[in-house]
Amino acid sequence: MKIRQASFAAAVALAASAGFAAMPVYPPFGLDLSAPDKSTKPGDDFYQYSNGTYLSHLQIPADQISAGKRFDITKRNEANLHALLEDAAKGVGPQLSDVKGKVGAMYAAFMNEAAIEAAGAKPIAPELDAIRTAADRGALTSLMGRYGFYPAPFGYWIDLDQKDPDHYAAYLGAGGYLLPDRDYYLSADFATHRAAMRTYAATLLKLIGWTDPDANADAIMAFETKLAEASWTKVQQRDPTTQYNPMTPAALAAYAPGFDWQAYLKSAGLDGKKQLIVTTNTAFPAMAKLFAETPVETLRA
Repeated sequence: MKIRQASFAAAVALAASAGFAAMPVYPPFGLDLSAPDKSTKPGDDFYQYSNGTYLSHLQIPADQISAGKRFDITKRNEANLHALLEDAAKGVGPQLSDVKGKVGAMYAAFMNEAAIEAAGAKPIAPELDAIRTAADRGALTSLMGRYGFYPAPFGYWIDLDQKDPDHYAAYLGAGGYLLPDRDYYLSADFATHRAAMRTYAATLLKLIGWTDPDANADAIMAFETKLAEASWTKVQQRDPTTQYNPMTPAALAAYAPGFDWQAYLKSAGLDGKKQLIVTTNTAFPAMAKLFAETPVETLRA
């Protein structure tokens, strides 16, 4: 929350320094008076009355999936942020004592494609070395608990306890595959997506100098397909009544053996929790078993 507030404050400060005026998009007071359908009585259909003319002229751009005022606002905000960042990045010096300088330096570094290409995989060398030198599944499990860089068959997050909203709870869910949904691995409709995913995996492995990138890409696809087979469907995930399954760490280890839960939870900073909320619980045993049976070389890749 503090980071979010700081980011908002930085954006406001940059906007003020750049002289952005608070002028309404639709003068004089910001309401689009051309949107209503005056031929419709408000008491008959207030939505049509309020938006009918606007909707009759609305066109969805060919390169987008939707259109509307919300998307228009997003585009304007992004354009304003782009202008702010470009301004902040001008003449960035070595002394970054103010917010504008820090934001500008970060943006300039992010946009410096030549430097990024020259660096290659060097910035993530420590993480890649940690994966390469992980001797066994236990070592990999400890890395997976760090979250972020190291993908895992299971993920965790903190949220309000659904049964006790005065407190927070630690949640665990199953996942581990890169494509958006299990159907992308199992349906014939997404064969081209799977082929692209396999090419993508092989390309990344080649870029970081991984051994046997093509063979490992095939192994990755086979592993992720089995993860998808064990996963819940979208329909199952829409039912919130089945996704509140409190367990102690010991109970979870007994329920889904084959995955080093102790090492994972310790690395995640959750080893002191007496209770964990397991969401897609019935997927856990199969995924843990798959993790235990998959060669370490494939898990590293």
